[in-house]
Amino acid sequence: RPPAIAPTLTIRNSAPTRYCHSPPPARLRRARYLRAVHVEYCPFTAGSCGPGFLSLVRTPRVAEVAPKLEISHALLRKPADGATPPPEKLTLKFVDGATRSLDLSANRTQDVLEEIDLENGRLDTEALQRGKPWA
Repeated sequence: RPPAIAPTLTIRNSAPTRYCHSPPPARLRRARYLRAVHVEYCPFTAGSCGPGFLSLVRTPRVAEVAPKLEISHALLRKPADGATPPPEKLTLKFVDGATRSLDLSANRTQDVLEEIDLENGRLDTEALQRGKPWA
């Protein structure tokens, strides 16, 4: 699908300029229904997607799209005796109060984003059925 083109405005033979409030890209609209994100990860685990997901969520543009989003994280300790570290978790809370817990050790960042897209589709459908958007 081609990207949406922002409307342009031409003033007195000048070059076209974009409106200052162009719609956010699709990757940022994922956060519009999120209200809380909590990530538990071990920074010493190879291939952990916890830090990568946090870097996606903690940007100024995401804060513009979802100003009510609360982001928190907890670092898990690596066991000293070489045992298996505790599982990494991601907890997502959506605008309707639904909570999803995902195991980060079994999922990639792309899998997490697809899960958020599925929930957003469900919430879009519910908003259409209710006849009013989510606040």
